[in-house]
Amino acid sequence: REQMPELEDYDPALAKRNPTPALLQRFDESCAHIRHSGLKDEARQQLEMKLRDSWQWVEAKNEAFGNEVCDTVQETRELEI
Repeated sequence: REQMPELEDYDPALAKRNPTPALLQRFDESCAHIRHSGLKDEARQQLEMKLRDSWQWVEAKNEAFGNEVCDTVQETRELEI
């Protein structure tokens, strides 16, 4: 979760800030020396699930910020009788 972007307001370009591909690439590079493919695959799947869950949480938070009402305006109308 430390690698996920911190949001303080709605970000329309949030998808560009998704760190998942870079983190998975870094994992693959770090584990390249491990020859047991089953072990690497299992660890990668667990990492992917954790990253997906964290990213979905960030997306939900961004969606909530996007749906927040920022201000309201009261309109008045004059009627001729």
